[in-house]
Amino acid sequence: ENAAGLESEVFERELMRARKGTEAATRDVGIDDFYVCSLSSRTLTIKGQLTPEQLPQYYLDLTNPEFTSHLALVHSRFSTN
Repeated sequence: ENAAGLESEVFERELMRARKGTEAATRDVGIDDFYVCSLSSRTLTIKGQLTPEQLPQYYLDLTNPEFTSHLALVHSRFSTN
């Protein structure tokens, strides 16, 4: 249960509905380049076209010693053209 008094699965479903609704509302007013990569109370998803060295500059929570994670996945792709 969370601060809203909802069970975890119900809260996650409501967050997904809020994300989808927000994306639809922005499209309805002509904003086509708005995108929420994730909205979850359990999972943090960070996306960016950055080098690993740039991450702490943009995502300050990653430098907080109280911020912990069980898993971190980084994908780096370099252009060959």
